[in-house]
Amino acid sequence: MAKVMTKTQVVAHLAENVKLRKKTVASLLKALVTDLVLFKGETLVMDMEAGIEHLGRATVAAVDALIVVVEPGRRSVEVACAIRRLAQEIGIRKTLAVGNKVQTAEHRRFLEEAMDGLPLLGCISYHPELARADLEGRPAFESAPAAVQETQQIYRSLLKEIGQA
Repeated sequence: MAKVMTKTQVVAHLAENVKLRKKTVASLLKALVTDLVLFKGETLVMDMEAGIEHLGRATVAAVDALIVVVEPGRRSVEVACAIRRLAQEIGIRKTLAVGNKVQTAEHRRFLEEAMDGLPLLGCISYHPELARADLEGRPAFESAPAAVQETQQIYRSLLKEIGQA
């Protein structure tokens, strides 16, 4: 069975198992992303820490969209808008947002109104089943079918935004 790991987990795994310094591992990861996106034409979805310093200028040319995950709160929205500005500075043409841990219609409305023009692809509601699945090491898609449906809708919205629908 394939194991899905975040960037942080990949870096930690490589540093632990290959005994490489973090800077070397980060360079290796950046080279891998560049190779996949620029030279192999692969579709790549990366779960990164907040910020865009992980992307090199060459990689940016192949990026269709940067998706920022935002939670219903003023600080989270401010960070998302700051990331959009930074993304524009390095040449990313389209920045989009996905709401996460949305619990009420008021939360959704807040995100729709507070994003300062940053398009909201959709929202993933707060699902206790997701937290439980994570604690138990079970796949999210088996544990929270409603979250899967929300994610599928976000995917369809993304395809429309990047002109592939």
